[in-house]
Amino acid sequence: MAIGAALEGKRPTLHNFEFCLISATTLSDLGLKAEHSPSHGITLDSEVNDWHFDVVNLTGQNLHDLAREIKKTEIRDVVLEAEIKTTIATRLEAGTMLLSKLHEKLQKKFES
Repeated sequence: MAIGAALEGKRPTLHNFEFCLISATTLSDLGLKAEHSPSHGITLDSEVNDWHFDVVNLTGQNLHDLAREIKKTEIRDVVLEAEIKTTIATRLEAGTMLLSKLHEKLQKKFES
């Protein structure tokens, strides 16, 4: 939920956050590798940015294969808008997200 909140906080309105998970084994099977690169994280949450990975060795073919894998994956989920809102409030309180970094329209909803 923290990742969804960190990404949704950049938008003027909150939405459900849809995602799927791909294992490191699947990436390897596709000839890809994930490298930990927290400096590339560009979310609004400093802790979430530390979780950032880049997919490397990407070619047109294995990008196509990865897209097919994502389409057929069974590990899909949705974080509902209400959960995103609660998570943003929690992350703001914890100090990993800053109110000033939220989209201007969202800042008003979270001001105390």
